[in-house]
Amino acid sequence: MITAQFMCTYLYKTSDNTRVDIYFDPVMKEGLPAGNLYLTITEPDDFARFEEGKTYSLKIEETESEQNG
Repeated sequence: MITAQFMCTYLYKTSDNTRVDIYFDPVMKEGLPAGNLYLTITEPDDFARFEEGKTYSLKIEETESEQNG
């Protein structure tokens, strides 16, 4: 598993309140991976989970792939 840290730098809420676009910048620390992260959330109950200026962790690990067919 790899863990990266990102700071929420901008929240864009649509005028019709159907989604929130969340922009993150990497937290540059030695030994941590860095990258770009942008999320779109469409579940209204999750809109308040993110705040500009707060730091969040992203954990990446391999998972089983579901095959459609």
